[in-house]
Amino acid sequence: MAEQYGVIIGIDPSSTKTGWSLMVNGVIYDAGEVHVKKRKQITPHRTTEMAQKLCSQLKRYSFSRLAMKGAGPPYRPGQLTKEIIIEYPSAKVYGNRPGTGLAVYGDAVGVVRSSLGDEFGEFEIHYVTPDTWCGGHSKVKRRMIAEKEWPTMADTKDSGGDIADAIALAVWFRDGGKSRCLAGG
Repeated sequence: MAEQYGVIIGIDPSSTKTGWSLMVNGVIYDAGEVHVKKRKQITPHRTTEMAQKLCSQLKRYSFSRLAMKGAGPPYRPGQLTKEIIIEYPSAKVYGNRPGTGLAVYGDAVGVVRSSLGDEFGEFEIHYVTPDTWCGGHSKVKRRMIAEKEWPTMADTKDSGGDIADAIALAVWFRDGGKSRCLAGG
């Protein structure tokens, strides 16, 4: 069987910031987060602004070129997979601030998914709940996974763990989690 080359984008959305990771041929290439300046904006405005910023960040990359660069011979374009994995809300959402909760989190996921689908239609989109992919690992353990996979993480400010979670999510997907996801179009 031919070796697969590809791009995985891990997305950890919320109502105020979204962590993202870019994995190319099984290796974390880059990661970061986008956030809104005005946290007191009403939810649809916040989530739309955040989704637009996320798409702008990701549009900086030439995914096929990155994958080919690391693939080596005999690379064939048909071998390139492009997938996005998005964490979506389970039955509980933590937070005690106004504007948090399952409906707000669901809005963030929906807006991010819609924007990514519009901008990156060639990607297959998958969803997974935190309960499924985290496997009981604490935020500290997920940060350790992220630092192992992407050494730059050790020097990255990530107070909410959104970047670390986006990286750990992509790693989980790469290491076999795909079979436990819901396909999203």
